[in-house]
Amino acid sequence: MDCIDQSDLVIEGLLTTSDSTGDLNLSPMGSRIDISRKKMVLRPFKTSRSFANLIKTKSGVFHITDDVNLIARAAVGSIDPWPQMVQIIDTDVYRLCDTCQWFQLELASIEQEGERATLQLNILKMGKVRDFIGFNRAKHAVIEAAILATRVGILSDSDITSQMEMLCSWVDKTGGVSEHDAYSFLQQFIIKKIESVQPTSSSQKNDSSQG
Repeated sequence: MDCIDQSDLVIEGLLTTSDSTGDLNLSPMGSRIDISRKKMVLRPFKTSRSFANLIKTKSGVFHITDDVNLIARAAVGSIDPWPQMVQIIDTDVYRLCDTCQWFQLELASIEQEGERATLQLNILKMGKVRDFIGFNRAKHAVIEAAILATRVGILSDSDITSQMEMLCSWVDKTGGVSEHDAYSFLQQFIIKKIESVQPTSSSQKNDSSQG
């Protein structure tokens, strides 16, 4: 599989994990991938389901994808219907059917200092499903909007609103149907959440590793 070593970069993707009963969780996650050493570093919040599942089962699958609509819905926990999954050959682990690349992971070590844990994981298997077509400004805008959706109650309402207005122009200029749908979904989610959250309340942290 052709894959550039990006060990110094935080690569955004989707992480699937399961609890002890097999119930699946899908969350956006930033990773540092070292292909040559078959290693990956994840830094989830210790309050997240991803962290709890990884500690419990020591297993997960990281996906590199250009499906920003799925990233947007996973960021705010609104995945319906659940994306199609397929079993990884010779394992009892499942991955997303529609993805660009995937990495089956096994937990190797944990550092729990601070609000985020630092998890070192071994890459057991990896594969490529289809080419990554790349991100345009609209796809980037959706990812940034998804992060803003998880910051309601942490950032000021005016800051979130102004950033969303800027991102809207990127989607209008360069987005397709999927990007417009994802941005509209996040915009409505943010509006409803701002209306329901007091400025002084604390907000549940999600798995996203960006700022």
